[in-house]
Amino acid sequence: MRLVISGYAAGANSVALAGLEVHDQRVVTARPKLIHARYPTDDPVVADFDLRDYGADATGRRDATAAVRAALYDCQDAGGGTVWLGAGTYRITDTVEVPAFCSLRGDRRDPDRGSGPYGTGVRADLPSGADGPALFRVGGSASVQGVPPTTRGIAPPTRCRTATPSRYRAAPGRATRTTC
Repeated sequence: MRLVISGYAAGANSVALAGLEVHDQRVVTARPKLIHARYPTDDPVVADFDLRDYGADATGRRDATAAVRAALYDCQDAGGGTVWLGAGTYRITDTVEVPAFCSLRGDRRDPDRGSGPYGTGVRADLPSGADGPALFRVGGSASVQGVPPTTRGIAPPTRCRTATPSRYRAAPGRATRTTC
């Protein structure tokens, strides 16, 4: 069992516990390996955990939330490290907490280099609005790199133009059409 208490004042005699989670965990050992990313990076990518080993669907059709959480729990239990998300779209349906000393890293193409798909992305299938859940909650000394949220999957940017139909003058309030 792991009990983590944060936000308490130095010298306090007691701490109120708002919640407790108990996970039946096995002993986890990180197995760092050099990742051969599809898209070039400025630094070598070494990952301790690979999301593919947790059965995550990289097509964006099936929910990958449980797989991402399981990989991050294992990363935390191993004392920290990097969880690798290979190129693809991962559907997330609830907040994912990235624990302290853990990184979630994707295979992401620099948008200023090359063309075609961007690589790793997260299809954020969460309720919208100011009171909706957060996609990622990132702990201290943790990070999310190369894993941008998307609502449609990963596609290269397009150049769009807005046109006013010929039967209209460019008068204020008239209908326009956007073509991509």
